[in-house]
Amino acid sequence: MEELINAMLAMLKLAGLHAVAALPGSTLPLLQSPLVAVDVAKADCSQAGIYQYLGVLKEQELYGRRLQATLQLDVYVPEAAGGKGARAAMTDVMNLLMQGGGEMNIGEMSVGGCQYDADCDCFVGKILVPVSVYGYATLSDDGTEFVDFKLEGELK
Repeated sequence: MEELINAMLAMLKLAGLHAVAALPGSTLPLLQSPLVAVDVAKADCSQAGIYQYLGVLKEQELYGRRLQATLQLDVYVPEAAGGKGARAAMTDVMNLLMQGGGEMNIGEMSVGGCQYDADCDCFVGKILVPVSVYGYATLSDDGTEFVDFKLEGELK
């Protein structure tokens, strides 16, 4: 799951947005600009077992599996920006996601409302992004553990 979060963070940061991995129960710093917190809201693997044998690539056995997940992007906007500023920040993130970039190609997303949260003194909006990717790994030289984990696929 960490690879999914890191891929989204890289895309957001490349576009100049302040983005972090969401940490349950963590406190937000006093915000001066919008912040996007990224987490995995849901994940399902399509096959039982750890990895399925896929064949040989470059003289190494390749194993993998399909992963369906939903990334949750919480957009935090300082209270001083007001509701209009919060909507503008949400629009900026949505436009970035629709443009794609990096390793990701995004076609769908679900956008929730933007509400003021008194606990964090911010406006918070939620964007859900469905993900369909494949996780790949090779076996160690002695064949006892999976190594070289990689994610490939697209967010859609």
